Amino acid sequence: ASMLEMKRYLEEIIEQRRQDPRDDVITTLIQAEEAGDKLTTDEMVVMVVAILVGGNNSTAHLIGNAILTLLRHPDALARLRDDPRLIRPTIEEVMRFESPVQATSRVAKESIELDGQTIEPGSNVHVLLASGNRDEAQFANPDVFVIDRSPNRHLTFAHGPHYCLGTSLARTIAQTAVLTLITRFPDLKTVANEPVWNDGFSFRSLKTLEVTWE
Repeated sequence: ASMLEMKRYLEEIIEQRRQDPRDDVITTLIQAEEAGDKLTTDEMVVMVVAILVGGNNSTAHLIGNAILTLLRHPDALARLRDDPRLIRPTIEEVMRFESPVQATSRVAKESIELDGQTIEPGSNVHVLLASGNRDEAQFANPDVFVIDRSPNRHLTFAHGPHYCLGTSLARTIAQTAVLTLITRFPDLKTVANEPVWNDGFSFRSLKTLEVTWE
């Protein structure tokens, strides 16, 4: 019901922007054109929802997961405080080690042979990104959190033509937020209670993370 309500709301906003263009993302999407083709209303709704979810939920989940992971690894946290330049590889390792996006899905456009299995056109394929992020063939000691891991070819932003459009923004927000928190609160600690995780298959996110500081 909430998704249908959002769809109706966005359709109204899109129609308003068609009649009254403004300096905003939706107007830009309306005016975008390639080889004479323009986005349909349904395509724009899907894109705007993706921007809202990716730019809000996933990034917020990433920040929470990063704080929890660092507090659980005090040696890594101490290294980061001593050398803030490590924030970039730290966030990359958090995305690999405690990915906010665990899985996604794809629809096969054509027949594909993969490890002796045939995926027929139209088949819905669930892609376990978090499993790929712990692939021992790609990562040495995949179950160990290493803040300066390199290379780090994690799949949290997916890959190929479906690669996340908001990667630069998500990285910048997470790096800034995490570095600000650990700098302003040098004695930040988790409360003894186990963190509470949201239910769900595709996302790994904290419902609550109780912390304390002096």
